[in-house]
Amino acid sequence: MFDFAALERRVAALEANRGASLRFGTVTGVDAANGSARVQLEDGDGMVSAPLRVLQRRSLKDKAQCLPDIGEPVACLFAGQGMEAGVVLGAHYSTQTPAPDQTATHDYTVYEDGTEVWYDRKGHKLIAKVKGDAEVETEGQITARAKKSIRLQSSQCLVLRAPDIRLEGNLSHQGYSGGKADSILNGSCKIYGGDVHVPDGDVTAGTISVRRHSHTGVESGPDNSGPPQDSGGDSGSASFGQALFETVCAQLPEPLQPQENILLCLPEIAEAEAEKRLLDMDKKGWRNLRDMFHRWFAGRANPDAESNPHGFFVDMDWALSYARIRSVYRNFIMDDVLFHEKARNTLAAILHKDGFLGTTRMAFDYTDPQLHPESVTPWQEWKHGYFQRITVPGSYILPVDGISACLGQFDFRALAAGHTEPLNTGGHRIVVEKVGVFIWDSFNFNKEDELGYWSCEQKDFTLVSSFADETYIQIYNTHFATFREKYGLGEDFIVLSHVKNVDHMLRFSYDTDL
Repeated sequence: MFDFAALERRVAALEANRGASLRFGTVTGVDAANGSARVQLEDGDGMVSAPLRVLQRRSLKDKAQCLPDIGEPVACLFAGQGMEAGVVLGAHYSTQTPAPDQTATHDYTVYEDGTEVWYDRKGHKLIAKVKGDAEVETEGQITARAKKSIRLQSSQCLVLRAPDIRLEGNLSHQGYSGGKADSILNGSCKIYGGDVHVPDGDVTAGTISVRRHSHTGVESGPDNSGPPQDSGGDSGSASFGQALFETVCAQLPEPLQPQENILLCLPEIAEAEAEKRLLDMDKKGWRNLRDMFHRWFAGRANPDAESNPHGFFVDMDWALSYARIRSVYRNFIMDDVLFHEKARNTLAAILHKDGFLGTTRMAFDYTDPQLHPESVTPWQEWKHGYFQRITVPGSYILPVDGISACLGQFDFRALAAGHTEPLNTGGHRIVVEKVGVFIWDSFNFNKEDELGYWSCEQKDFTLVSSFADETYIQIYNTHFATFREKYGLGEDFIVLSHVKNVDHMLRFSYDTDL
């Protein structure tokens, strides 16, 4: 049977649309690409509109977009030319979507995740409560001025990072909840126009205490005493890396996963492994590894070791105290290895690029011993200037010795010093008068290698699963990568030694067409 009543309702709706009309409905679809929405109209017997443009604040030079959600009640304005000629004016509150009950003087927005932003024009206060992170990035400077105090507070850590940080005004320092607090400074401190007062404490340089030290050679009369002596007590100060590591650990959220707990226990396990070793050189290697762990975990997330200007230095003489390392080194510095054809061509190309192949005799020195790697890292120049290298393979014979724990597989790289002179027939003669060798490695976790079994409870490490009970956890490089991604910590770095000049080296010369 034909529904005349429905027909009459549709005819009445069409008649109503002949002029401009304000109508209400519910959003059924959104097209973000076109900034439009479809609306099911309340007075249209379930009729759904064509895509209607949603009005925005700006749309030409500046652009803004805020689209309604599906199911959101909206008001629409139609021009009386059909269901296509209309716009969505905006959303409105209803019984199904009640207002957030804010004071009339508040300009307020609450997002689906619970983030709230409002301005109280009566109280003159801007407030934002963000459920996630907040980030501001600008091509220019950021200036914040307040006629009253500025307070920054974090339950974890506050980091200021810039090439130069300047504080203007009096500085006071106390603990998070009041009382005493420790300060850690990695570098030198100079005081101009002032004094240092320690009313209730002591000043310690190395292991020499100002209050407790004694002097040798003390005599009466005008003679000077000898230098101050170690007071014999423990200064109580940990290394900077360890102190910073402990500070960072204290700021990590709880609870941690078992793999995360074992990672943070690695420095302690490495120290325990050092204590077990009988030879000093093995103790030193495991303690180097301990310090590397401290440094990696305390650094900001950085998976590119060569973008970190601060290298970690190990002792070349310590490395050469191992017979197998010494054997590789001795083979490396033999002329037929050090100066084979490829190495000669590489050195010639470096000298040519750096402008040392000229029309007159020119001296060059890539081994410059005056550089101070501890304060100004020269490894970028060493990386550019080395002309020969050899890889020293790792050796993991149980128990793992100090050099394997610290470095595993690494390179010896060679730098040259000498002079060049032009040849009458064209080309140049390169005379190498000195060669320096340094260790090169990278402390990173970029591969998917297996790193053995570690037990924080036993303070022990092993490579063999049969030696590991239920307290041991097998560690992979991927555990470190996951930790870095989750917590924003974990800074890769270059590991190297100072340059060691090759002893009793004879001058070596050759000609190049360059």
